[in-house]
Amino acid sequence: MQISNLMSQQYENVLNINLDCIGEKDIEVLSYGFDGDINKDMLNDIIASEANDFISLEKVDYYTSDNLNFNNSLYFYNFDYHGDNRAIHTENDKIDKIDIDKLEKISNILYEVIKQILQIDASSLFI
Repeated sequence: MQISNLMSQQYENVLNINLDCIGEKDIEVLSYGFDGDINKDMLNDIIASEANDFISLEKVDYYTSDNLNFNNSLYFYNFDYHGDNRAIHTENDKIDKIDIDKLEKISNILYEVIKQILQIDASSLFI
């Protein structure tokens, strides 16, 4: 909350990009969503353009994490968020739950998404 408050005092149109729990083994979906006054159609198009065959995309309407402290946010996650095998914040939260190859592939997708977002004028990104 402190970072969000500081950023909103010093800047207009802050977009928090929350990359959370990326690369879990046996999770074949990259989930993403948005909060705030951002051009969701534009971001959907960018994300869809970077998707590839190795992982499917899932648009979700809500995710409770650090993004909740920001007015405008884009979030991504790739773990068993709702399932019985949830590893995050449990005794199963260990390095052997990570698929390093998948993590690298997802990182490449997210790099391209962020690169495209950085090229957008704020007047088009924020509505």
